[in-house]
Amino acid sequence: MAQFKKRCTTCPLRARCTTSTTGRNVNVHPHHDLLAAARRQAATDSAWQADHRCRPSGRHLAVP
Repeated sequence: MAQFKKRCTTCPLRARCTTSTTGRNVNVHPHHDLLAAARRQAATDSAWQADHRCRPSGRHLAVP
């Protein structure tokens, strides 16, 4: 977790960022780097996109 506390006091963007009187806390997912890399691959890797298009989706499967 990143805590900004006193840095928020003089920040010109404070009103757009937080309403907390003690400053802003930001939680970062433990696997943030891995998730970001996967999103980057999904957005830029044409081979990954082609493979993903061919995969069946659970939404299209019939449920008995």
